[in-house]
Amino acid sequence: KTMARLLPPSEFEDSSWRILNARPVFGCLGLINIQKECFVAIVTDCVSVGRIRAGEEIYRIQSVSFYSLASSKYDDLDFSSRENWETEEFDQPNASPTTLQHPCLQLQKLFSIGSFYFTPDFDLTKTVQARTSAASMGVHAFDDHFLWNRFLVSGLLDFRAKLDRKKQMDLDRGGFLVFAIRGYVGTEHVYADDEKLELSVISKLSCKRAGTRFNSRGIDDNGHVANFVEAILYSDQACYSFTQVRGSVPVFWEQQGMQLVNHKIQIARGPSATQPAVNRHFKELVDRYEAVSNVNLLSERENTGESLLGNAYNTAVQQLHMPENVVHMVNFDLHAECKGGNYENMSFLMQTIRKDLDSYGYFLMDPDDNQIVCTQKGVFRTNCMDCLDRTNLVQNEISRLSLTNFLTNRGLNQRRYFDGIMTRHAHLWAENGDGLSKIYAGTGALKSAFTRTGKVTFMNVLSDATRSVNRFYINNFQDKARQEVIDQLLLLGLFFLLFFLLGSSEEPDIYAVAFQEIVELSPQQVMVTDADKRKVWEQEIERTLNSRKGGEAKYVHLRSNQLVGAALMIYVKSSIVENIRNVETAIKKTGIMGIAGNKGAVGIRMEYGDTSFCFIAAHFASGHSNYEDRNNDFHTINQGLTFLRGRSISSHDNIMWMSDLNYRVALSNEEVSTCVYGGNLDALLRADQLQNEMRLQRVFSGYEEGPITFMPTYKYDNGTNVYDTSEKQRVPGWTDRIIFKGDHLKQIQYARAELYTSDHRP
Repeated sequence: KTMARLLPPSEFEDSSWRILNARPVFGCLGLINIQKECFVAIVTDCVSVGRIRAGEEIYRIQSVSFYSLASSKYDDLDFSSRENWETEEFDQPNASPTTLQHPCLQLQKLFSIGSFYFTPDFDLTKTVQARTSAASMGVHAFDDHFLWNRFLVSGLLDFRAKLDRKKQMDLDRGGFLVFAIRGYVGTEHVYADDEKLELSVISKLSCKRAGTRFNSRGIDDNGHVANFVEAILYSDQACYSFTQVRGSVPVFWEQQGMQLVNHKIQIARGPSATQPAVNRHFKELVDRYEAVSNVNLLSERENTGESLLGNAYNTAVQQLHMPENVVHMVNFDLHAECKGGNYENMSFLMQTIRKDLDSYGYFLMDPDDNQIVCTQKGVFRTNCMDCLDRTNLVQNEISRLSLTNFLTNRGLNQRRYFDGIMTRHAHLWAENGDGLSKIYAGTGALKSAFTRTGKVTFMNVLSDATRSVNRFYINNFQDKARQEVIDQLLLLGLFFLLFFLLGSSEEPDIYAVAFQEIVELSPQQVMVTDADKRKVWEQEIERTLNSRKGGEAKYVHLRSNQLVGAALMIYVKSSIVENIRNVETAIKKTGIMGIAGNKGAVGIRMEYGDTSFCFIAAHFASGHSNYEDRNNDFHTINQGLTFLRGRSISSHDNIMWMSDLNYRVALSNEEVSTCVYGGNLDALLRADQLQNEMRLQRVFSGYEEGPITFMPTYKYDNGTNVYDTSEKQRVPGWTDRIIFKGDHLKQIQYARAELYTSDHRP
């Protein structure tokens, strides 16, 4: 636990503290728990990359330091040297066992290589068009696709939410909290007579499916794609912006990296299994941008991996059954059409998309009175294989055409202005291509020399060949470690789980892990359980339990079972397996008159020596006022879930329910919200349905529950710390509980994980 307070200068007494570091502080990225210690991440160096609009300046992070809040053993470590970080491998350096390594060293390297940006002046995660249309949403209504330190800063945002309005404004004015994007930001200045134009390109890499070249490909089940980038071109004087996106081909596909030239492509799922994810991907794009023109640059040469991938992409888009003016495909084999460096043939592609370009337009706002002149009504989504070299080339050309339209309408298309503006524009896009390519592939972009100059020379070709060889080395021998560091930053939802699993200083004999909604509760799943995802988790948890640094015990997977979305997994030390007997599992369905498995329970029992244990993962009836149905679910499961030889749940020495019991707080939404934001837990607990039913001995007679010291765990808007804002406006409650019974059981911790990938906090 970390306690935070906001103090005015007059109340801060510095005599009891010492300065750890003489470097300046530019803000805080958040908190992270590693190796049982909490570290605060501080930006200690940054540089301005330029002004986007009046009063809107962006900074590139140069250095980040991590300070332990619990001990001083890392205070004097000097890990601020950055000379070789941009090319240094992301693995632990060889060191003797006595050498003290800072636990956050790899994260610090990641943050300090120059690809992260922030601003204290505005919300950098959104486009200027989105910011103007969502101005009333509040200062911290971020687009979580692009907020890379979301999990680090979430605890401090929770703290901020509990402050009164004045203190919130004090905290915001101080610029203490830093909200970082990753990608590229560049600015260029151009003068046209007395008018100064400031051109900027902002590319924001999505953190939803982030990773390195051969470790992150295609789409995931949530509809997120690899190397997804939102690129925005700004012009300051008239507040012009034009937005494009790029992203991996949105089907399930893989590619091995250990070939120098041809990388074999494998389609990982069939069309029917792929389509739900594709639907989610394009629904989100249409919700964001209104219309999408997919510019596909893959090779169309028959019997090649690229043509196989392109065909799968075209099929998936056809199966969307969306109107042609909302989502459609434009296929252009850039390698074939521009063979031999004839990139002027891109003009054929530009002619094809000209109608879309004119239809989509651009965003324009009068900077004097902030009146919106016009908005952009669609977006180009460009891809090649890696969404790097060919993609950047084409996006530069599309951006150039849009900027030309704007300049023509402004009367600035005279030759003496136009050439200078376009030269700066080309330079920005070449730098953008190099910056994004270094993040994803480890080298600068190929073909960037043509983007800069519009010419192909022998030295350009030689440079591209050298970069290709460097990519081969980096992708095959360094990317795995780089990917692990990215995962550590972004998959902190999993790390919160692992923090609970490995957080004890001792090594427990038994681990019991319960899941809810391990699969999506679709009609098909309700009747037939799909065990594939459970098997993935079984392997990952076992691997994690055996990765504890300094751990002596080896853990083995003892038993698992699953009832649709509820799953239960038991792991034990290998040294005690011979003392465990009679391991059994059983399920009990309570959904739709006991036929469907969307509600019910899965149980695992065993005997360890002479002591019997029973673990239950259950899912009770939903609905705010349906506490009697939940009571009935308890009794049905307690009496009806039986093991061999008629063993019941209640016959065991030790019983633990780790379940979504679905009990709610018996207050109105407004009353609960007042208590939540006022921190009044006592009032909420007095109205908690489960505690009241247990007090009346209607359910869980003889069971205990540890003290609840955390806020209600349900229901949140996905990816946020905001309770349900949907039409249903569900009343917050503690649906997720651990209830136990046993003469010798003592609970030593009861807390919730700040896991933003779910609408629950487990």
